[in-house]
Amino acid sequence: MSHLVPTHCLGPSGDGSPAELHFRTIPRGLLSRLGSLPVEALGLPWEAVAPALDALLDGAELSTVAARFALPADGLAAWRDAAVTAGVLSAAQAALACGVFLRERWPLLAGEGFPPGRDWPSDGEETSVWLVKDGHTASVWLVEPGLVTGREVPGSRPFYLNVARDNEAAVELTTSHALLERWARTSPCFTASPLSIERVRVERGDGSLEATVTVHRWVPGRELRVECIESAGRRLVARLLEVDPRMGTPCESDRRARPAGRPLSPVQAARIWRQLVGCSVAAARFREEPGAGGRVRVAMPLPVLNRGDAVYADGRVIVVGAPLHETVLDLAEWLAFLDDPFLPDEDAVGVHWPVPAALEPTVRAALEQNVELREGRGPAVEEARLALARVGFLPAPVFA
Repeated sequence: MSHLVPTHCLGPSGDGSPAELHFRTIPRGLLSRLGSLPVEALGLPWEAVAPALDALLDGAELSTVAARFALPADGLAAWRDAAVTAGVLSAAQAALACGVFLRERWPLLAGEGFPPGRDWPSDGEETSVWLVKDGHTASVWLVEPGLVTGREVPGSRPFYLNVARDNEAAVELTTSHALLERWARTSPCFTASPLSIERVRVERGDGSLEATVTVHRWVPGRELRVECIESAGRRLVARLLEVDPRMGTPCESDRRARPAGRPLSPVQAARIWRQLVGCSVAAARFREEPGAGGRVRVAMPLPVLNRGDAVYADGRVIVVGAPLHETVLDLAEWLAFLDDPFLPDEDAVGVHWPVPAALEPTVRAALEQNVELREGRGPAVEEARLALARVGFLPAPVFA
């Protein structure tokens, strides 16, 4: 039923064939284990290890791989052992997980958010699966009906699959999408939850793995990127760019390399910034921290800039990838955020809008839309309302 046609994701020298396909980004589970790797493994650059490790995970002999890539066998063995322990999937195994999903799970989802027609493959129809990009948590695969070469089938509304990179990434992927489902109920800025979260078995030489796969509707938007300037010790927005992530372009091995895009007008940029800040404030939640003497903590999603979290489509911002976690602040820190909102960049540094006062109407409107502030009960919510009233963001409460 499925025909896997991965995109050119190897750079100018590769041909994009499944045999040569490999991931560029180190998976989440391996990141957690870097401190336990021996010196001979840590001394090898990841750019050199990545294709060799994929070959080892696909069953190639250690001595053969070490000779082919001119890398020491003991260092590669340490990377391989850590990857096997973490449950890392190679690119070929992730592609296989997509095929298993389409063959075994897709027909079962008909009628559960997958209406028949060009939205999903019919019996006997070929399907193309394109590797769009890989990240620490998941690889992203675009699913299109029919055999195509990077072009959408007219009338189709393609889907994409997220395949968790390893066991730790599977937990993170599942958790983050549970958060996204909650946020989608509080703000139209967030996309709906994944249509399905499935686990499929993938066979390999050392046994079978359970791969976590989530399926979503494809949002044909342009990624939002930001360029910053330093001013008075702060990073301010210099300009916003929209980048069209076209299929078939080489994947970036250097995550800091940001492709150039079309600059948005100042009016568009201001509108986008208001939407991003507003959807985060509207989704904020309030809790008392256990054992902290009633201290109120505020949890809210903050989309990370330059990571592909947000896209611009049909004149509005859509958060398509759930942030890896909620940002949690003390109530006083959250009040300071409302006075001068920021969004994190890839390096976690806060990026501010040049004129904080211009965001005050947006913040007030988002606070009015916040479901917990409007309808919630409990000491934490009441304390948040009182604090907001003290600084003038909400009307003073009237007591009977």
